[in-house]
Amino acid sequence: MSTETTLVYDSLIFTIKEQITHNREFISGVSDLSVNLNDTTLKLLAGSILVILGSGYVKPIDGKAKLMYLLFIPAWIFLGLSFYYGNLINEKMVATGLFRNLEMIKAVINDDETGIRSLYGQQSNFLLIGVGILTIWLLIYLSWWIYTKSEIKSN
Repeated sequence: MSTETTLVYDSLIFTIKEQITHNREFISGVSDLSVNLNDTTLKLLAGSILVILGSGYVKPIDGKAKLMYLLFIPAWIFLGLSFYYGNLINEKMVATGLFRNLEMIKAVINDDETGIRSLYGQQSNFLLIGVGILTIWLLIYLSWWIYTKSEIKSN
């Protein structure tokens, strides 16, 4: 092997190692963002459960007004899906630590359905939908609280 070929070969290997490092840093960064979204998801789940179980605020006593609490069910489903996709991202981040092949690492990032980019998008979207549903519940609750003419039971 000539000196020029050796230099090109060494340069190519260095470039591949840099790419692997760069891709792993990207995966680690997405994983950190995903963990933050999972923390937010858990806080929203806990807060919404406390709203139902709590007694330090005004609650409706009318059966029809209590129907607004059914909005928590789809919110919990979407928040659960967000948490699930966040866990998938973290599993993939751990798995990529075992990969030495650049193409395998790129596939973990870029695959259309199971790549980290796609999973993070799904996690974010499900979290936003869950937050949207909780926001709708809050708006309904505030409207009920402001405009109700019926007796209000405060525990």
